[in-house]
Amino acid sequence: AVVSTQSTGIRILLHGDSFIYHQIRKIVGMTIAVLRNVAPADHLKKSFSKERTDVPLAPGLGLVLDEVRMTRYNKKFGEDGIHKPLVWEPYEEKVTEFKMNHILSVIHKKEKAESTMFQWLQTLKKHTFYTGDVLPSILVGGGDQKSETNEQSTEEQTEKQAEKQTEKQAGIENKTEEKSSISDQTEKESDGNGRHSVSGLKESIHDAQSFD
Repeated sequence: AVVSTQSTGIRILLHGDSFIYHQIRKIVGMTIAVLRNVAPADHLKKSFSKERTDVPLAPGLGLVLDEVRMTRYNKKFGEDGIHKPLVWEPYEEKVTEFKMNHILSVIHKKEKAESTMFQWLQTLKKHTFYTGDVLPSILVGGGDQKSETNEQSTEEQTEKQAEKQTEKQAGIENKTEEKSSISDQTEKESDGNGRHSVSGLKESIHDAQSFD
């Protein structure tokens, strides 16, 4: 247990070569759920199976990388006479002081203000702790009422998309008609200008012959 002037809590230390995404938070979440008799006792064993399993995800507040141990490095290079082993023992007092003043104190202060863990504990009752590929309705649609609301929302979105597509198509057709009209007008003007030009050329030739 970790006791401070601000709050009291339980410190859980996990050691490993590497961790996957959310692994630590799920380990803690499952442990708390079983210890508080919210999850069945055999659910802990089921969570290690290949089947889809409901595992509570504990809050991220309080998750800290406490120490990095260079065990393999020290074993390979620490005693070669060239490199020094990488250890924290000489600095343990300073490291502890830093963690208490700048990390743990901030965690305690935020937990006291927001009650993150307390609020999360209330959500444990909502877990069904299912096992298998079939998801419960609470995860799929949140019940009939929520599912019906989702269906209505989907229909509304589909209708809006169809309306936008129709408006867009109508706009394209209008632009096409306008473009066609402008093209026709241009052709007419060109034809008219062409006839005037030929007629003007004929008049010029006639005037020249008359002058001769």
